[in-house]
Amino acid sequence: MEEAFVFPLDLNGKVFARGYIEIPLINDKATMKSTLLLSLNTAIDNLTALTIVYENNGEPMFSYNWPLVKSGKGKVKNFLLYSFANKLYNKSIKQG
Repeated sequence: MEEAFVFPLDLNGKVFARGYIEIPLINDKATMKSTLLLSLNTAIDNLTALTIVYENNGEPMFSYNWPLVKSGKGKVKNFLLYSFANKLYNKSIKQG
């Protein structure tokens, strides 16, 4: 996942509800829309990212998810997203 595809994220008015935060991804490609869901399993202290890609008509086309973990220098983008999600979950967020 390219950093330009993921960032910047618009967090204005975002709500933590039902165990996750839903963030529309900013993408220059008008043909594809996607959403990033960040969730935290507090029982095992595990952050997970789920990306859902939609067709033009709004129907989900596919999704993929991966655990966000503290990683070494070889996985910089995963580490950036992990750090972002960790800060986000430690902030005061409007509860839904």
